[in-house]
Amino acid sequence: MNEKVPLEDIVGSSSIVGAGYNPQKQVFAVRFTSGAIYHYAPVTLDQATDFYAAESKGRYYAAHIKGKVSGQRMTGTCPQCGDEHGWVGDACEDCGTAVYAEVPRKPAESRERTAAGAAPTHDV
Repeated sequence: MNEKVPLEDIVGSSSIVGAGYNPQKQVFAVRFTSGAIYHYAPVTLDQATDFYAAESKGRYYAAHIKGKVSGQRMTGTCPQCGDEHGWVGDACEDCGTAVYAEVPRKPAESRERTAAGAAPTHDV
């Protein structure tokens, strides 16, 4: 899923600012307001069409894609300068000396506590 999928702007969503679809590979791409881009596959043409037609893109995504289709974060952080949201594997556009790396996921317990309203914990 490393191939970049062109994104269209999504207007009127509070969580999703861009989306794109590659029908040949059945890859659906989503850019969130944070700047993070995720690819999901396999996503059918009907699912992608329904997403674009949905009144609430965020609600459709949460109900039909998130947690139901395999996803992969495609953007990361430069380990040299800290620039965020470059394409994983690409050279950093800011410092040019490092390659963007995957952002490590928080442990499940930390994510659950954050979702429940507790202060997030950070690994040291």
